[in-house]
Amino acid sequence: MISKNVRIFGGLPHFPAEMAENGSFQNAWTEFFQSPDFIETANKLTAQKLPITALGVIQFGSEKFIQWIGLDLTQCPKVRPDKWLSLELPAGSGVEAKEANLGWQILPVEFSLQLVYNAADKEQVVLPKMLGHSDKPYFIEEIEISADLAQVKEHRYFIYQGIEEEIFED
Repeated sequence: MISKNVRIFGGLPHFPAEMAENGSFQNAWTEFFQSPDFIETANKLTAQKLPITALGVIQFGSEKFIQWIGLDLTQCPKVRPDKWLSLELPAGSGVEAKEANLGWQILPVEFSLQLVYNAADKEQVVLPKMLGHSDKPYFIEEIEISADLAQVKEHRYFIYQGIEEEIFED
């Protein structure tokens, strides 16, 4: 179990209809990494000697979800491009899983989620079964990128140990 501080995310939303046939958001990730906004923002972070951490944040609702793709701008939120939106990710404890797979963009979302649930089982930590019913309904993918934008230094997934609300149906 690890703890995360409050983080500021800057990026754009993507919806389930944008998923590739394999259940991933590989096209959205490719577009993001090739976008002038990403390159410019990453260069600004590098100029300030700050890390470049791409974030994929899946925000779950009770029936739907949104995949946000962007950057961790906690240390320098003012570099956020005008067309990007911001989210404040809460502080909290949870479970992290690391992924060494270089083809991570093509992994189905469900596979990535399962990596964290498997890690939680090994650590004997209970995570919310239905993230959309949790007080912290986020699945976070963190990709640390080298300053020259040429390589992934580290790739992690995280789920908060949130409080799962009971939903009663009539």
